This record gives sequence, C-alpha cells and structure tokens, in this order.
Amino acid sequence: MSPKLVIRMFGTFQVERDGVILPEAAWHTQQAKQVLKILLLARGRPVASDRLIEWLWPGANPATTSTTLRSTVHALRRALEPDRAPREPSRYVVTQSPGYAFIADENTWVDLYAFEALLDQAERTRHPGHKRRLLNQALDLYRGDLLEEDLYADWAIVERERVRERYLDALLELAELHAAAGELDRAIAAGISPPPGKSHLPNSRWAGGRGRDASGDSTARTARGNRVRSAFLGHFGRGSGQPGAHRRGDHPLPGSGSVPNRKAPTGVDGISQRGLVSPNVVAGPHRTGRG
Repeated sequence: MSPKLVIRMFGTFQVERDGVILPEAAWHTQQAKQVLKILLLARGRPVASDRLIEWLWPGANPATTSTTLRSTVHALRRALEPDRAPREPSRYVVTQSPGYAFIADENTWVDLYAFEALLDQAERTRHPGHKRRLLNQALDLYRGDLLEEDLYADWAIVERERVRERYLDALLELAELHAAAGELDRAIAAGISPPPGKSHLPNSRWAGGRGRDASGDSTARTARGNRVRSAFLGHFGRGSGQPGAHRRGDHPLPGSGSVPNRKAPTGVDGISQRGLVSPNVVAGPHRTGRG
C-alpha cells in the first residue's frame, strides 16, 4: 500500500508520512524543506532552477550553485520517500523543464489545496445549508496564516495575502448566511472573528484590532460588511427590543480601515496561482466546529 502523505501549510509547516510527523532531522538541510514549500505553492507547475537558486541562495552564481540545488532536491526526495530504491523516479518531486515540480497523487492531502477546493465548491452551490457546511469545513482548516514561519520570504507573501483574502471573504459570507437564517450570535461570531495564528503579521487586516485591507482598498470589504449589518438589521431590527438586537457599529466588521499601498513582491513563477484539486485529495483531517 502506498504511504499517505499529509502536508499542512497553514500555521506551522508540517509533513506527516503514514501518520508520523517528519522530524527536523529528516530534512537533512533547511533548504530541502523550503524547496518543497515553493513547489507546493506552484501547484504542479514546474519552478525554474534559476528561480529556486535566486530565492534560496540570493546573490549566488546559478552556474556554480546548480550542484547545490541538485543535492538539496535529493535530500528532499529522501525525506519524503526514504524507502525509494536508488535511481527509482520520485513519486512526488519530479524533474520537469525548466526545473522541478511537486506531484500530489491520490495518497497526498494538502490542507491548502483542500481549503481552496472547499471554497470553490461553496461558490458553486446554491443551497444555503450545504454552502454553510462547506464554508465551515474550509475555515476549520485555516489553523493560521499560510506558511507563517516564512514571514518575509518573497515567494510566499503574495500567496499568503491572496489566501487570507479568501479566508476573510469566507468568514463574511458565512456571517451573511447565518444572519439570513436568523442566527444572530453565529453571524456576529463569524463576522468579527480575526484570523487564527499570529495577529502581528504584516498587512493583516486585524493588526491593532481593526480590519484592514492589505491592498489599501477597503471598498469591496466595506460593502460586504455593510451587507452583513443590513442583514442583522433586517432580521433583528434596529432597536426593536428583541433579545440580541444590535445597533450598527456595536460590532466592528472587517473593512473598516485601510493602510497605504505597498508593492507586492513577486510570487512563485511571478503570479498568484490558483490550482485545481482532484476530488480524491480534498477529504482529509480537519477540525469540526462552527455549526
């Protein structure tokens, strides 16, 4: 039976092989783990060797560092497939022009891929109850910001901000659904919940306790926040005297602030990529919870 590979990219990066978390010593070198993270963000697309060298060994000569990269990839393959026979092709880390790619097969589960697949399914369904279940499943996977230990890595910043956007959008959509169903407490809980993990991350909307748009443009966020407030008022009434009735402004919602624009760094392959996930790898370990 093929080994099961579970990779968690939210919060602290973690790789689990057949139920056992890989210890730090298994990576042999820190760069081996970094190569895996970069390839995972590329979602099956090859990442050029020159780009990997530029990110992992900045300022080094690609011609002389190519041997170091090959040794690093070899260490990564050994970490993921310690029982692989010599010269046997790797199942996960493949050589593909102009560099390397990570292949997620049916025995691989990645929380980031599952998170986005669930949100994509939620966008397609029109049934409120099913949509809420999918949103809850996705939100439960968000243990913290994407690769938060690589806070200042240029190759991670763009994707981290994009995925955080989707997380906050999902929270607000869930708040709208709860409000439409007359569930005030759950609507408020979803609408004002900050992302889990390190609240001090750069460009976090929640820095200082106020919702902030990483791009500096809070128009769309504020519009959605206003729709949630309108749903509250429509279902519970302004000053209606009903239990739990709230006035606008009692509970701050995301989109209430802004920060100056900053130029986003280039992500993996120069774009913010959004991959497709096979249904076979969506189901996986997740917490239960928001109801």
